[in-house]
Amino acid sequence: MLNATARLALLAALVCGAGARAAVAQVTPPKEAPATVEGRVTDGERGLQGVTVALLASAPSGEFRAAARARTDHEGRYRLAGVPPGRYQLTVVAPTFVPVTRPGHTPGRRLALVEGETVEAADFQLTRGGVITGRVTDAEGRPVIAEQVHLSFAEAPRPEGPEPFYPQNTQTDDRGVYRIYGLPPGKYLVSVGHDAVTGVANPGGMRRYYRRTFHPDATEESKGRVVEVEAGGEAADVDITLGPPAKTYTASGRFVTADGRPAPGTLFGTGTLDAAGQSLGTIHSGHAADARGQFVIRGLAPGRYAVFAASADTAALPESYSDAVTFEVGEADVTGLEVRLRRAGSVSGVVQIEGADRATAARLMRQVKLYAQVETGPGVVPPSYAQVPAAPDGSFRLGGLRPGRVRFGLGWPQVPGLTLARVELNGVEQRDGFEVGDGAQLTGARVVLVFGSAVLRGQVALTNGALDDESRLVVFARRTGDDPSASFGKGAEADARGRFVIEGVVAGHYEVRARVFSRRGAGPQSPPVSVNVPESGDVTVTLALDLGAANDK
Repeated sequence: MLNATARLALLAALVCGAGARAAVAQVTPPKEAPATVEGRVTDGERGLQGVTVALLASAPSGEFRAAARARTDHEGRYRLAGVPPGRYQLTVVAPTFVPVTRPGHTPGRRLALVEGETVEAADFQLTRGGVITGRVTDAEGRPVIAEQVHLSFAEAPRPEGPEPFYPQNTQTDDRGVYRIYGLPPGKYLVSVGHDAVTGVANPGGMRRYYRRTFHPDATEESKGRVVEVEAGGEAADVDITLGPPAKTYTASGRFVTADGRPAPGTLFGTGTLDAAGQSLGTIHSGHAADARGQFVIRGLAPGRYAVFAASADTAALPESYSDAVTFEVGEADVTGLEVRLRRAGSVSGVVQIEGADRATAARLMRQVKLYAQVETGPGVVPPSYAQVPAAPDGSFRLGGLRPGRVRFGLGWPQVPGLTLARVELNGVEQRDGFEVGDGAQLTGARVVLVFGSAVLRGQVALTNGALDDESRLVVFARRTGDDPSASFGKGAEADARGRFVIEGVVAGHYEVRARVFSRRGAGPQSPPVSVNVPESGDVTVTLALDLGAANDK
């Protein structure tokens, strides 16, 4: 999975590709009358010239492609013409600027464009970002090279949700110098190094690490000096002096079978434990025990950890699993760990596609992947899931499952038009998942998928307020009688105007409702609207959502 920095780099590559220099961009006109989007990018007073604006369309694989892009003219205006109707993300790429209303995030809005329409006043207001720069040196004054510099909010109370991310490199160079630009105005704490509370796992074998140190030389966050950044300003000489590097340690042991024999070549994972020692944090996987089942984990700072058997490839269907063996690293290496393997459970059966002719069902079956997640009890439990493709005849086998309640879903990428309707085991519908015992090999599962080609579109009318830039408006359509635990049904996010389009809908009677989501969780939702969806064609529905209503759980 791409991290935030990689996603932004990919976004910039998509919308700022070679040759994207014209102020107006055209795409090949489709059969339908194309749509047009136009607006202005300003700093609040003047237009910003040369800013790239793009419409990104999402493919079924989850990848984005630039459907249209343009650069703003001398007045900050842009126009995206010849756009096929569809759902898009309208976004701006300006690394040295930040949005006024949502600092630290990529500016953008969702649009559901219909045939022949023109969207006007799709405007963005940006402000020039600030800069923090300085130098990182060790206790002897030597530059610390290729060390990651961390920023965190210093305001109290801190904003909810994750810290902002920034597209530029935040590592020190060969002089120990770093320069972080495109920062929203505010107060920051700047630090380098690692926390010692939850440990530092680097199975690649780092031999030493630096303790987390805040500008200028504080090892306690409360004693770090706050750095204030103004819009377009630069905070220079934000230097950090590190103490002597701390030593790392190793943990070693062996993997054995249930009867105590060596388990050679076992793939395993290592994870840090949270401060309470109750759940796994950062996980590293993909390493293997040697021919005698022995393993060595290097690069461990003092802290608490867990080691466990883990497959690096869910399609490999491992036949064994293990519990997490926890251990603590102090000021010495840890030896003698033993991780005992157990026989993993499996579920096998068949996938059935309803609502499609034989040729269509055969084509769709070649794309189907099933996903299973095991819900386990409390405590330090490694993740347990599996994903496999269905065979051409619909048969499947999901292995590598630890004991717990199994829930099925459609794997990634999603197949357009397919919806998970129900899961059966030996002819009995399992509406709340089903238990897989230790090493149980279950057969007789049937996963029923339904194919649909109808389109459900509409408008969400908002009253008593407006959505802020931190909130999302999502519309859900659930078919009456479908398993509520299988999925949320079909859904789509409404655009900035409250419009939504849900494609690949199966025929039937639906309840449709909209709900607001933000970093604080689920918000108010609309009363349900009942609608009948035919086998094909479009159905339009209007929803009313009172933003001032109490949060209905």
